[in-house]
Amino acid sequence: MTLKKITADLMHTLVSSGTDIIELGIPFSDPMADGPVIQKHVKGL
Repeated sequence: MTLKKITADLMHTLVSSGTDIIELGIPFSDPMADGPVIQKHVKGL
C-alpha cells in the first residue's frame, strides 16, 4: 500500500467519523509563515 493511498484512506475515515477540520502541513524550506515553535524545530533539522 502506498503512502498516497494510506493518506487518502485516513482522510476519508476522518471525514466519515465526523471530523470537522483536517490540517495538512506541507514542508517548505522557509517557514516564515509558521509560528515560533515550528520555526525553531525546522532550524534544528
